Amino acid sequence: MIVTDIVKIKGKKKYEIYADDELLVVLSDFGVVDCRIKRGVEVDDVMKERIEEALQADAFETLLRIISSTSTTVSRAKRKLIEKGVDEKYVQNAVKKAQSYGYLNDKEYAVRAVESSKAKSRMRLRFELSEKGVPSKYIDQALEDFDEDSACLQAVKKNIRRPLDDAEKRKFFAKLCNQGFSYDVVKRAYEEFIKEE
Repeated sequence: MIVTDIVKIKGKKKYEIYADDELLVVLSDFGVVDCRIKRGVEVDDVMKERIEEALQADAFETLLRIISSTSTTVSRAKRKLIEKGVDEKYVQNAVKKAQSYGYLNDKEYAVRAVESSKAKSRMRLRFELSEKGVPSKYIDQALEDFDEDSACLQAVKKNIRRPLDDAEKRKFFAKLCNQGFSYDVVKRAYEEFIKEE
């Protein structure tokens, strides 16, 4: 096979590489340089190895861009890589590499999420972390010392500024119960709020 064309993908730093007029691979601009790809060059076993390494590097670079903009879970990182068109075998390797560097850590993600969520119920946190693909063992560990009463009091303080009449109170209690707090926890938190007023 001979490289017959190199076409820049509009709006991206990626190139389509054609060999014998058929699409061979899509590589980043660095991948093209690293593989020493140019028109008329033969695609031999050495070049195929370089292309494989470049695809691995591209997958990891894409993952780094994803996780640099926001903290994420292993499950979501995998999903985002696949959405960006990265082949699954490169996804697995990129994720393992990121985990080995400590860039992806579901256990730490769960702990940080619980610590930063001041006014959410245990049930809601469990649901949100589960939706993001955090394994249940890490969710359980992160919620071990979770203070539901304190979280509910924060939710009360966040949502009301004054004591409520009976109708408002029923509606407000229902709202917090729908967010995963038990009625008893909501009642205690409301009573604590009234004492502090």
